Amino acid sequence: MAPELAQWITPAILVCGFLYLVRSIRSVRVDLRSEMGDLRSEIKDLRDHMDRQNADLRDRMDHQFGDLRDRMDHQFGDLRDRMGRVEGALDVLREFFVRKGRGAAA
Repeated sequence: MAPELAQWITPAILVCGFLYLVRSIRSVRVDLRSEMGDLRSEIKDLRDHMDRQNADLRDRMDHQFGDLRDRMDHQFGDLRDRMGRVEGALDVLREFFVRKGRGAAA
């Protein structure tokens, strides 16, 4: 009976090896799916975090831009006031020198 069994030992070992490979591949696939789900969750969390940071940065930039615009408007207003005073002083000097006849003598 031993010779009849001996001819089936090699195929039995091969079948057991294939069954082991099938089980281990199935186990790896299950683990991989689980890890991919975790990775997707982490990517979603990172995307949400980046969206929040972008929104915060956009808000800060809008606020700083508004402050800069207000400051520039204020400085331009001050410059216009100063230019008005300089133009007024130049008008007075022009009136004094040109209209009073002193410009004609020079």
